[in-house]
Amino acid sequence: NESKEIKNRILFEKIPSGENCLTSILEAMKDGKKLLISYQRFDDDDSYEVDIEPYALKVFKQRWYLVGKTDKIKIYALDRIEYLEELPTTFSLPQDFDAEAYFADCFGIIKDESIKPETVCLRFEIKQAQYIRSLPLHGTQKEISQTDQTVDFEFYLRPTYDFVQEILKYGEFAEVVKPEWLREEIEKKIEKMREVYKF
Repeated sequence: NESKEIKNRILFEKIPSGENCLTSILEAMKDGKKLLISYQRFDDDDSYEVDIEPYALKVFKQRWYLVGKTDKIKIYALDRIEYLEELPTTFSLPQDFDAEAYFADCFGIIKDESIKPETVCLRFEIKQAQYIRSLPLHGTQKEISQTDQTVDFEFYLRPTYDFVQEILKYGEFAEVVKPEWLREEIEKKIEKMREVYKF
């Protein structure tokens, strides 16, 4: 707002998902109103309707997500909401709900209770490590050792699917040191990738 005269020279990442329902969700959050949403999962042909108490919004990887309660707290991607309407029913946000604390042990948006938080050690090539230092992958990130070629970082989080995808993104410049099961999981995925590229 303070730099309108140069706005065409300031470029943000585009977040195309959910713009059509973002305002309605914000209003419902402020008014403490429940929402009725029609939701279409990518892995299911059929959409479904659900009443939800809108607790919070989160952006991850250029997508908006709605955190809310049905029978339990669930997460919905805004780009998969087909339509929504505000219901007259009100709700009270639990006093002990803290959105930041809720995701504290998550890498991104996945809160898989079957995967417990644990210590993960990743080794990065020395130049790549500079990027990891300047933009930490997670709030628990700690630098624990360094050689001339590599830097080891430690994290305490749930090593869920989105974290595995993040590790793979760095290719040969990242290595899982521990836990062993995660190292093996990455190795399996690399083997599957190798199969894809075989002639």
